[in-house]
Amino acid sequence: MKFGVFSIMDRGVEKWYAVYTRFKHEKVVASRLRRTGIHAYVPMTRVVRRYQRKVKVHDIPLLSQYVFVRICLKREQVRVLSTPGVLDFVRMGREIPAIPQEEIDILRRVAGEDWSVAVLPSGEELVGREVEIIGGALTGIRGTVVECKGKTRVLVALRHVGVQLLIEVPLAYMRLLQRA
Repeated sequence: MKFGVFSIMDRGVEKWYAVYTRFKHEKVVASRLRRTGIHAYVPMTRVVRRYQRKVKVHDIPLLSQYVFVRICLKREQVRVLSTPGVLDFVRMGREIPAIPQEEIDILRRVAGEDWSVAVLPSGEELVGREVEIIGGALTGIRGTVVECKGKTRVLVALRHVGVQLLIEVPLAYMRLLQRA
């Protein structure tokens, strides 16, 4: 064995993982993880709250109690779990699934857009037509059309994260896909 030379297997490959946090601790946990050198991401959305005498704009996490980390699981799992405010990794059974970069990219694009977004649990399947968004920052994202209260909304499923995003999209920004 040569010293100073590491193979890819020795270093491990960094992948995205979802971490559960204490309620309303997403920003604090992400900040603590970044201070320890871990790449952490919290998708944020802007919400306007109207009070009796004022209007306030709040930046809140798009997914409550979720922080996404890009780590080599074998090497940095203990460091993430020992961060105050972290409860556990999001698991499927006993396994900790890696989240594909494509789903992280969708979250980044959705969080950067000023469209109305609601998060639904993944178990609620809604029936509709398949579309592709062809305008705005979400261009290229595919989903299912859902009609709610006269507004056109698109349902985008993030299967590895375990949620669905309900996004209000203008009709002009959608293209129907052919049925198989």
